[in-house]
Amino acid sequence: MLSVPVVRDHRGHLAYIQQSGFLPFVPSDVRWAASGASSEAISGPAGFISLDNPEKLHISPSGEPLSAVGNGPFITLRPEAAPQPRILCATFHSLTTSTICRRISAPEVAPGWFGTPPGFPCRRIYYIYDTPAGAVRGGHSHLAEHRLLIALKGQMRVVVTDSMTTLSFQLSSPAEALYIPPGIWREIDSFEAGSVCLALSSTEYDPDDYVRDFSMFKSLKRL
Repeated sequence: MLSVPVVRDHRGHLAYIQQSGFLPFVPSDVRWAASGASSEAISGPAGFISLDNPEKLHISPSGEPLSAVGNGPFITLRPEAAPQPRILCATFHSLTTSTICRRISAPEVAPGWFGTPPGFPCRRIYYIYDTPAGAVRGGHSHLAEHRLLIALKGQMRVVVTDSMTTLSFQLSSPAEALYIPPGIWREIDSFEAGSVCLALSSTEYDPDDYVRDFSMFKSLKRL
């Protein structure tokens, strides 16, 4: 069992997992289930987290089977079972300024379990939990990162803008993901009590990829 790195914040804690210095494999195959889903047998190398203990990762790097047990929600991590093209799904590229983000369906990989859409190059996951009423997360954009946001438990609102168009998405189902491409400012608010927001990222953490000042974000969009 490994301790998951946690960034503690008065707006809610953020636990994250990526390959560098932590996992012995790239967590490209990410699956998740809400509370009450049946347990899943996992062949190694793999790991799982039960969000009733969000800061612990159960891991089997050498092939012994694991069983995802607990009160959930659950997240499981595996390397890709087979080589996949390191590109985003073609449908992700058909975005216009009127649809700067897109709500997509997450594939159901087993009863109650959902997984990463094919071709999404997941390099890092994180999840936000213990978020107090009135908290606002996000408040940034990315230069290169693609991201999927999922309401693993409860619900929350995501407000996005490309500096010209602003859209609001209510996330309330683990069967749906909100795709956010690079160059989009986002804020997450209206967290329901006990909610967990899961994020899948196409890159490992890079502070230089963040734009945290909205005035600078608007300036970059004018270039």
